[in-house]
Amino acid sequence: MVTHNSGNKHDENKNSSSTNKKKKPLKGISVGAPLPFFGTCEHYKNSKRWFRFDCCGRAYPCDICHELECTAPSSDIMGRKMICGYCSREQGLAQTCHFCQKNLIKKISEKTGRSAAKTKQHK
Repeated sequence: MVTHNSGNKHDENKNSSSTNKKKKPLKGISVGAPLPFFGTCEHYKNSKRWFRFDCCGRAYPCDICHELECTAPSSDIMGRKMICGYCSREQGLAQTCHFCQKNLIKKISEKTGRSAAKTKQHK
C-alpha cells in the first residue's frame, strides 16, 4: 500500500502520538499510475520519487518538503524507502525503479549545471 500526506496541512495528525509511525494513505494516488509531477517538487526538479520518512510514516518529495510539513520531524535526512514517480510503487532506495526500470535521478553536469542530455545537444 502506497501512502503520503493528505495535502499541505497536517492538522489531522498534530494530536497523534509520536510512536504512531504507520504508513499514511496517499490520497488520489494509484499503484501503477505516476505521482503528481512524476514525484518532483519545487526544491528538487530532477528527482522523480518520494521518500518515506520513519518519524511520521509519511512520504514527501524531499527532505525540505518533509521539514516544512511534518509535525514530528526526525533527525533523519531522508527516508529509507522511496516511491517511484512513474509507477507509484514503494521500494528500497535506488536510482532506478525495481518495478518499471525508469531512471529516477536526472544527472546534472558539474561544469554547466545542465542535464547531461541538454549538454550533449548544445555541443
